[in-house]
Amino acid sequence: DRMWADDVVWMPALLRSGLPFSGHFVFDGPPSATSRLIQHNYESMRQLIEVSRPSDADSLSAQSWPVWSCAAEPDPCGTFVESRWWDTRPGVAEERCLIIAGRATLEIDGEQDVVIQAGDWVIFKAGFSCKWHVEVDISKHYEYFHFAGK
Repeated sequence: DRMWADDVVWMPALLRSGLPFSGHFVFDGPPSATSRLIQHNYESMRQLIEVSRPSDADSLSAQSWPVWSCAAEPDPCGTFVESRWWDTRPGVAEERCLIIAGRATLEIDGEQDVVIQAGDWVIFKAGFSCKWHVEVDISKHYEYFHFAGK
């Protein structure tokens, strides 16, 4: 039950309450007394990722989003740890992606790996953590969304 150094800034009331807690906490900004808890994952990192087929509307809207690409292993870029993108985008709750090419395995500590590939609609929720293993050069349309929408 290690605690991140920031927890004492983010959660003083919870820490003083004596209530039992565990899991993964995500806040809407950097450490401060005003940062709000936006995600608490009690059970599994797997709850912070969704992989499905996109709806027609999602596929259409994603076409206007930026594109991110990454070379496959053995290129050194093909193995990396997911960034903490929510730390630099206060209030953002999720990254939505349409995988347009390639394939990657997402290695999640203590959990079953997740495979994403061309044609998948992927939602990464704030707090998700994994190690990427890009098996086939991958590209995705992506955009960040707040709880109330974009």
